[in-house]
Amino acid sequence: MSTFQRCAWHPETETGLSCQRCERPICAKCLVDASVGFQCPECAKDKQVTRTLNSFARPVISQIIIVACVALFIFSYGANKNEIISNFGLNPILVQYYGEYYRLITSMFLHVNIMHIVFNMLALWQVGLVLESRLGKFKFAVIYFLSGISGGLLSVYMNEPMAFSIGASGAVFGLFGAYVAISRRLNADANGMLVMIAINLGLGFVVPNIDWHGHVGGLVAGFLLGNLVELRRR
Repeated sequence: MSTFQRCAWHPETETGLSCQRCERPICAKCLVDASVGFQCPECAKDKQVTRTLNSFARPVISQIIIVACVALFIFSYGANKNEIISNFGLNPILVQYYGEYYRLITSMFLHVNIMHIVFNMLALWQVGLVLESRLGKFKFAVIYFLSGISGGLLSVYMNEPMAFSIGASGAVFGLFGAYVAISRRLNADANGMLVMIAINLGLGFVVPNIDWHGHVGGLVAGFLLGNLVELRRR
């Protein structure tokens, strides 16, 4: 005996078919051929979007950020780096009591040494290549900078009063969090990213002079924003 249900997209139509991915009932009008069986229009679209993550549209925002960070890093070698950090780095007292909130942005473009900027820019390029294609330039930029600001705020409220923090790490961790959130929404594999997050968070607790507060703040903000973007899309 066959069991018939009403199509999720055409309620007036009875059907015995179902999506191989989400198992919702679908009729002959809306089914999409898959490698195994059929899928509903929504799952087929998500699969197509996942496939386009490998097509990599030109990551304009990522490139602009990388060029700006590298240019400022090169400039800092010809100037007084300590003075630059003092004027534009993130400091709890200067932000909380003197209202120099611009430091939440400017500190994201400064780096301490070669290893610091190479790691951050390489990570930004790799994950930015994927997320900017998925989200578009505007949403990608919003997630990047809001994650960086969130990480900076947590750093401001958790660090020692005289400490200075710089680097794009908080924003990059925000992209990590967004990647995990979006992958989960698409039922895609995010294990590799989770391992990368665990390793780099762990380094923040054992290696001196790493501001793990900024990493955690950015990661949480990026994860929440990534979920929000996908919920609005659906």
